[in-house]
Amino acid sequence: MDTNQGPPFVSLWDKIADPEETTGTGTMKQAVSRDVFDYWNRLRGARIAPRRDDIEPGAIRGRLADVFLLDADCEHAPSFRLAGSAVCSLFGKELKGRPFDALWSRSSRTRIGALLDHICEDHVGTVAHVIGNNDDNETLDLEMTLLPLLDADGRGAHMLGVLASVTAPYWLEQRPITSLDLDEIRFVGPAVDPIEPPRLRSGQDEPLGPRGFVLYRAHH
Repeated sequence: MDTNQGPPFVSLWDKIADPEETTGTGTMKQAVSRDVFDYWNRLRGARIAPRRDDIEPGAIRGRLADVFLLDADCEHAPSFRLAGSAVCSLFGKELKGRPFDALWSRSSRTRIGALLDHICEDHVGTVAHVIGNNDDNETLDLEMTLLPLLDADGRGAHMLGVLASVTAPYWLEQRPITSLDLDEIRFVGPAVDPIEPPRLRSGQDEPLGPRGFVLYRAHH
């Protein structure tokens, strides 16, 4: 019996979220996020997530600059296996081999850790609004997508990611991002039945809900 089989993949956001509460993050804003998600979803088929070996970079060649791949096996801190040129350019350095959590501000590290745990353990993906900060206190709106990839034994082992700028400020190529803040997130994952009513929670009270599908609004 294939334990990776899952129900048809759907986004539950439109069914459970109050449109007035999404503040613009209820859909993927960036074309690269949509394209990579669609590719991941096609590879997934009837499974809960595709395998790492299913990924063929040539199939998303035009999007690779904004794409990254994490080694993330639920037991060790995720690190960059690969990172596209545009992703590295945001930070002004090569990211391959660097720990993923090192990019995040101290105030966001607990939240990003909880998010990565959910993705790895429940095999659900996420789309998040992320705020990049530089040393001159300038900020940049970013969209981040994280999608689980399984190993040959069906365990969460990697994550396929996208980090794309929503805006293009004049300073972007001159002053690199030095830290990231995690703002709002939404989960996308296998359909569940029954669908529970939406619950909006403060991240200060509970870092993440028990099983996704909940809007997480940051408190600054």
